[in-house]
Amino acid sequence: HSELSRSSGMARQSAGQSPDDVKMGTAAKRYGAWLCNTIADISRCRFGAPKSMAEVPTTLLTPLNEVSGVQLAGGRWPELPTSGPSSEEVVVTLDPNDVKQHMFGFGAAMTESSAVVISASPFRKEILDDLFMPASKGGAGLSMLRICIGSSDFALSMKTYQSKELCPFDATFESSAVIPLLLEAKARNPNLVIIASPWSPPAWMKSSGSLPGGTLRSECFPQYCHYLLRALLYFRSCGAPISALTLQNEPNFGEAAYPCTFLTAEQEADLAKTLVPLLRSNGVDTLVLGHDHNYDIWERAVELLERAGDVLDGTAWHAYMGGPDVLADERLQRSGIFHTEQTAHTHRGRDANFRADIEWMLANVLLGPISHGSRSASAWNLALDEHFRPYVSGGPTNCRGLIEVSKASPHERSPEFFALAHVCHATAAPCGGGSCFRVRSASSRAEGVRVEGFGTSDGTCSVVLHNKTDAAVAVSVQVGGRRGARDVLPPQSLGAA
Repeated sequence: HSELSRSSGMARQSAGQSPDDVKMGTAAKRYGAWLCNTIADISRCRFGAPKSMAEVPTTLLTPLNEVSGVQLAGGRWPELPTSGPSSEEVVVTLDPNDVKQHMFGFGAAMTESSAVVISASPFRKEILDDLFMPASKGGAGLSMLRICIGSSDFALSMKTYQSKELCPFDATFESSAVIPLLLEAKARNPNLVIIASPWSPPAWMKSSGSLPGGTLRSECFPQYCHYLLRALLYFRSCGAPISALTLQNEPNFGEAAYPCTFLTAEQEADLAKTLVPLLRSNGVDTLVLGHDHNYDIWERAVELLERAGDVLDGTAWHAYMGGPDVLADERLQRSGIFHTEQTAHTHRGRDANFRADIEWMLANVLLGPISHGSRSASAWNLALDEHFRPYVSGGPTNCRGLIEVSKASPHERSPEFFALAHVCHATAAPCGGGSCFRVRSASSRAEGVRVEGFGTSDGTCSVVLHNKTDAAVAVSVQVGGRRGARDVLPPQSLGAA
């Protein structure tokens, strides 16, 4: 912890600040429960900072039952500063016996574009270390990657695994960029999971006769299910097994110049009823998810679940339209909930409102959906270049990557990177290869300090805290009715412990 604190000060000092100017420095060094970061500090420290997470202030993950000098059963507690934080202490409570959903993973999409950009960088190793190494080794610890079955809008070209009906299945082009990086990511984080989504069936199976637009022809349902089975088996044979599959990316959007397919809820339910028995009879236990579209059309997801019966393992969600409160509907709560995509857009400058970007990400992609049962969250492209490329002809030009990669300089982290890193630290690192689950949590000042708590079967608890106020806040964490840690959250800060 002391090394992280010193390096945090050094990073700021190189940007023209002394360590004494750091708002959180003294309190964090003295009380050591967790290292919190003002969102403004995170923004400043991105420029010219070393690429190791240990050298850029993001978070220090410390299980609450192993905090230095603090015992869950009680004992001597450090005194809080008499000045600085507001006088009212915020009490955060975690109940490890009240288990909610088990967590699946948090990360971004390894599109072909992302894989090509990272592979071409002279800083490839540093980039992968930064993204996937655990917090203890200076990384963000991303625990999930989303991949495309075939091509999406972010690819070098539009292609499929079976270009014509009589052509053999061939997914080997994935071995040139995507699969090598999946294996390198898994080498850094062995617990990393992969979720896959098709943007389009092969063109010959569609009403449009092309990858863009159209719908899946009903007579091709069996052939398409075998196509998806072969895709899952191929990735498994390459050492990158798919843990979850969504039936179709954004099935309510079927008009674009890049691969896309329109499917009604009825079509998607029929597809699931054909696909799932086929997968299970071939020894494939991949989770199968429906919807994979926005919050605002949540009633479509409800219809899908009702039509599919108990075939689907849950629904997947994007945050481009609507809000996560719709996930509270009891009909959606009966099966798994997974957030699978949200991009950052170029129309809002990355550095123009760093704080607002992080707060929006927390509310709509991370803590908001998690509070309603989501087991995952995913940004869109893991990496793009400084011109937000490459993308297929007709693809969107306004999507930023989770990181920006330039051949001439080290990569630049986005606001979303830091938000994801904090949640990854709290949900993945304490697991030690085991299962991590959300536990009931509460804040005595919910409007000012947002909290989500997590636990593992070995009794370790962790927490993500977001101080949304403009004042420092004294926080006391209680686990199972016993005091676990006490510290100060700086104004507008995000922390994980």
